[in-house]
Amino acid sequence: MHLIQGARDWFLARRRILDTWTKFQDKFRVTYVRQNTAVCRWKRMSERVQRKDEPIQQYFQNKVKLCADLRLSTEEMKEQVLVGLWSRDLFNAMSARTHVDVDALLHDMLDYEYRVRQRPECMRTSQSSSNSSSKKQQSGADDKVSTEKKVPRTGDRVKQPMRNEKGEFRCYNCQEYGHMSKDCSKPRADPYCVGCKTTGHFKRDYTNVVNEVSVSEEEPGTAARKYYKQARNISVVAAVVGRNLKSAERTGTKALLSPLLGQRPA
Repeated sequence: MHLIQGARDWFLARRRILDTWTKFQDKFRVTYVRQNTAVCRWKRMSERVQRKDEPIQQYFQNKVKLCADLRLSTEEMKEQVLVGLWSRDLFNAMSARTHVDVDALLHDMLDYEYRVRQRPECMRTSQSSSNSSSKKQQSGADDKVSTEKKVPRTGDRVKQPMRNEKGEFRCYNCQEYGHMSKDCSKPRADPYCVGCKTTGHFKRDYTNVVNEVSVSEEEPGTAARKYYKQARNISVVAAVVGRNLKSAERTGTKALLSPLLGQRPA
């Protein structure tokens, strides 16, 4: 017999009376095996609850065994079994029903679990299909809106950033990076108006003429309106010619503007 520490001392103190194996078992059980009191059994039973994803059959049988050790009645067993359930819906459904014994309670819970397990499949299928269709519709609408936003309007110029990734400035003349417009070696580009989306003048010239004509058109009289309309056209042409003259003088292409000025090329 191999005993150590306290068990060895216990045996040496009683070895004269422990002359048989039966006596040794009885004395050892009295000393070291603690008897389960009603309080301990009740605590163990009340702490036994169904774990998540634990089968109902496994939880039910273990819970009923602990209740039987305490000699509880059928109603008391039912109450303790339902209190320890993981599912609140199952607890509410079983609490409203009457069961003659614990076996009837078990069968009722298994039937309920089977019906619940069958129903979510249909619900999930219909719900997932409706969600997928709504997502497709929303995605199609978003794609359409994004496509409409990305398509540039006719006559618009693509606006590039002032600087590139290297931090180099953009030239307003050739739209390339690495130098300023005053240092550009390429021919000067025609002025571009962002107001009317045409070349030949800047927006400030177009805006000034339009504002003057808008104010003047408020005055009564057909002759006055006709005069200001003609003045607007002449002003726009004069502004365009003036800009082109300056550009031609810089680039040496003044001969190209002779038809506009009513002159013959030299």
